[in-house]
Order: sequence, then C-alpha cells, then structure tokens
Amino acid sequence: MTTYPHPHRLHLHRPRVNPWLVTAVVSAAALIGLGTWVIVDRTTGGGGTAGDAAALIDEFNAAVNRNDATAIAALLTRNAVLHQRGDSVAGATTIGKVIATQAGTKNLERIAPVAVSGEYATTFIRFRAMSGIEDWPQLQVFQIKDGKIARIWGFLLGETPPFANIARS
Repeated sequence: MTTYPHPHRLHLHRPRVNPWLVTAVVSAAALIGLGTWVIVDRTTGGGGTAGDAAALIDEFNAAVNRNDATAIAALLTRNAVLHQRGDSVAGATTIGKVIATQAGTKNLERIAPVAVSGEYATTFIRFRAMSGIEDWPQLQVFQIKDGKIARIWGFLLGETPPFANIARS
C-alpha cells in the first residue's frame, strides 16, 4: 500500500463573476422596469387612489390647456383655494377664470407619477411659456376631497420659496 506524503486536495472552483456583465444586466432590468412603470402610469394612471388622482390631475391640466374656465371650475370644490407664486385665489369659479385668462402658460403636462398620501397628491408638471422658448418644471400639490380638487399649491422650481435657490435644468 502506497502512502502519499500529502493528502489529495479537492480542487473546487468558485464560479467566476464578471462584475461588468452583472452591472449591465441589472441596469438593463432596472431600465426596462422603470420604462414599463412610466408607460403604465401614463396610460392608466396607476391603480386605486393614485390612479384616480392622476386621472383628475390630467383632466385638470387638459382643461387648463384649453383655457376652459367652466371645465376647470367643475373639477374644483366650491370653496377651493389656489396658492401659486405667493398669491392665493379662492372659489372654484374665480380660480377657473383666473387660470383660463392667465397669460404665459401653455402645454401643461404631468411629467412624473402621482404620489398620494391621504387626501394629498403630489406630482411634477412641465409647462411651456407662450413664447415657446423654455419649459418650466413645477411641483404641484393637490388636496383632493370627494373626487374634486380642494386646494392647489404650485411651486415653480428656482423661483418659489422654498425652491428659490434651486437651479432650473
């Protein structure tokens, strides 16, 4: 019987992982997931409360784009309040008239999913100045009661406090 001076070693190989390949696959999967999420949110408005809020906000933006004071007022509660650029306007009819006659905005478009917490919905919109030269992002917060908008806060990024020091992109 032969004895070996050293016991036989098992050669177990760890699988080799290419970190660049893993990064590429994970990034591609994340991009596909994000793209799908955005498409579904844009087409269906999400689901449940967020979907209802997204549909209401999109309908409101469409009425604003048409300068339709009656349609704007119909989406608001009777005693709704609009807070934007340091001013406040109250009453659905008054808000409808003010927004419909407001110079300087066209092409309102929701550019982010709607986040809902209780009766508050938040999203980003983009609007183009009537000159068509520049797009302006705005953070909007809506208070929604009984399927209608009760309050609207508009924060123009780069101008409205507390966002006055943020550079526009």
